[in-house]
Amino acid sequence: MGFFDFFKKNNEIDNAKNYTKEAEVLSQDVTFDEETSSKLKNIFIALDTETTGLSPKNDRIVEFSAIVFEHGKITNSISTLINPEMKMPLDAQKINNITDEMLVEAPKEREVLSKISGFLNEALRGNILICAYNAKFDIGFLCSMLKRNGFDANIKYVDPLLLARNLISDLSNYKQNTVAAYFNIENTNSHRAENDAVVCGQIMWKLLQESELPTRTLSIKHDNKTEEDICNYFIEKLSSKKDASLFKIEHRSKDYTSLFYGNNNFMRVKYTPLSKWISFSMFGEIAKENMDNPLFDAQKNKNQFQWKSKFNSFDELSRYIEFAENGCYVLKVAGDEPLSEAEQPVADYLKNMLVALGADPKYIKYRHLSDHAEVVYLGKAIDFKMYKKKSNYIKVDKKIATKQRIPFIPIPNLPYYGKYEFTSLEELDGLQKYIEAEFKEMEKNKESFLRYAEL
Repeated sequence: MGFFDFFKKNNEIDNAKNYTKEAEVLSQDVTFDEETSSKLKNIFIALDTETTGLSPKNDRIVEFSAIVFEHGKITNSISTLINPEMKMPLDAQKINNITDEMLVEAPKEREVLSKISGFLNEALRGNILICAYNAKFDIGFLCSMLKRNGFDANIKYVDPLLLARNLISDLSNYKQNTVAAYFNIENTNSHRAENDAVVCGQIMWKLLQESELPTRTLSIKHDNKTEEDICNYFIEKLSSKKDASLFKIEHRSKDYTSLFYGNNNFMRVKYTPLSKWISFSMFGEIAKENMDNPLFDAQKNKNQFQWKSKFNSFDELSRYIEFAENGCYVLKVAGDEPLSEAEQPVADYLKNMLVALGADPKYIKYRHLSDHAEVVYLGKAIDFKMYKKKSNYIKVDKKIATKQRIPFIPIPNLPYYGKYEFTSLEELDGLQKYIEAEFKEMEKNKESFLRYAEL
C-alpha cells in the first residue's frame, strides 16, 4: 500500500454537501522553498483537464486526470471523460480531439465528482500538493466544478511552468512540450488529460532535481525588487487572460530587461537606484488616446513606437496593467497568401526593390488582408491598397517620407502615416529612397526575427 492509499483508506473526504449550501473552495499557489521541495519529493499529484473553453464559470471540464507521484514514481491514477451537458465547441475539439460522440455516454460531473474527490482526498484538504502546468487554468476549473456541486476544498498547488521559467534559460518558449523536450520527456498524445498529467509530473520531478544544482536557487528572494520581479508581476497579472507559457523574460541588453509574449517584445523595464523606467509598444488608437497622458511625459518623441514612463517604486506598477494587456499578443507572421490579380504585380515590384538592396527573398512574404495587402520582410510590412476607380497608394511613414522628400497625402486618423499615390508600376521608382530607408530599419530586426519567427 502506497503513502497515498494509506491516506485514502483512513481519511475519506466528506462527499458533497447539501447543494443548497454555498461550498467553501479555497486555492493557494504555494511558494517554492526548501519545505515545499521536501514535500514534493515525498508525494504530489499531477493534474490536467481538457475543457469546452477558457472560462471556469461558463465552460466545463470534459476530461479529468490526476496522477500520484511518490518519490518520483507513479503509484496511482484516475482518468475520466465527463459529459459537460453542452455541445463541444469546434475550437476546443480541434485542440483536444474530444467529440460530442465520445462524451454522450460519459458520466456527468455530479456523478463523477464523488469518485474524483475520494481520489484527491488529502489534496482537497491541503495536505498533499497538486502540480498543474499553467496551474491557474486547471485549478480554476477544478475549483469551479467543486463549488458548483457543493464540495468544500482547500487546495494548495505548485505550478511547474513558473519554476521552469526560473530554473531553465535559453528556451524559445515555456510551453509544456518545449520544457518536456528539454528534459527528453516524450509526450505522444498531448492535449489529452492523462498524457499531459503524466508529462507534467515528470517535468516537476526533473525540476526538483534541477533545483538542487549548485548554480540554482530554490527560491528567488530579494531585499530589493529587480527587473525580473517586475516582469513576473505583469506575468502574474496577465496569466488569467493569456497563455502563461508564452511569456519569456530576457536580458537582451545591459540597459534593460525585456518581457516577450511569444515573438512580441511588448515591454521593457529598467530598475536601478539611479534609473527607473518602463516602456510599452504604443501605436494606433492607443497612442492617439494617450498622447497627453502624464504617465508618458518621459517620452519626448511620441512618433516612436516604444514609450517610456518613469516610476519610483514597485507599488506604482498597477497603473501600467492596461498598457501591458493592450500590447500582450503574438505577432502575426505573414505567409505566402494569395493576392488579387491587381495586387500581385505591385507586390512583386516591391519585392524586387528589396532584393536589389540585399534582402533575402526567402524572408519576403505576401499577405492579403481585408482592405489592403502587405509585402513583409523580417516581420515588418510595406502596406499598399489598390482601387479600381481612384489612385492606388503605398502607406508611408511621414517622418521618413519627409526626410527623403517623398510626396505624400496625409491619412485621416493616422497621424504618423501618409499615402504615396501611384497609377503605374514605374511610378514606384519614386519610392526608391524610401524603400532603402525602410530596408535599413528592417535589417535591424533580422536577428530577433530569425530567433522568434518560428514560435
